[in-house]
Amino acid sequence: MAAWTVGLAYGFARIGNRARLHDGDVAAFSSTFYPVRSAESLVQLTYRWTANPDALQPDFQYIINPGGGIANPMFWPEDQQRRRSGTEHDHSVLT
Repeated sequence: MAAWTVGLAYGFARIGNRARLHDGDVAAFSSTFYPVRSAESLVQLTYRWTANPDALQPDFQYIINPGGGIANPMFWPEDQQRRRSGTEHDHSVLT
């Protein structure tokens, strides 16, 4: 006998107050771009099909605002400026 099971989940994680305040201070007092993290959400869908004695259970996840909104280091404004100026392959500027 085959059986189906379906599951749907939602998760929410909020960045703590001290971490957000720290991010805000760094952003206010530095001359470079620094994002202020906020929260991350997750939606997950899974289903399981059982046929004796084996089971198949794929899982799908979608993360909203990963890392609480921390910027992708590949796309920071300094890097975008280097890409526009044509020096993206100059490794002497990267530290």
